Amino acid sequence: SMRPEVLQKYEMLKETYLAEGWGIYDETADVDRAVVFSDAYYGDSSSVVQLYKQTRKPIMIQNVEIMN
Repeated sequence: SMRPEVLQKYEMLKETYLAEGWGIYDETADVDRAVVFSDAYYGDSSSVVQLYKQTRKPIMIQNVEIMN
């Protein structure tokens, strides 16, 4: 809702993700549930990382500044 100009790209990415079965698509707002059912965290640094630290599950913070 904050960036309506990217909605079409998001919908296409979501459809591809679901069709190709890359992982689990979770539409719930329950972050705790996602932490419990997942094996690790990969993504931006966020408050979710603090939850993962409590579980001692693997955490990998992405770095979009790395270039090939």
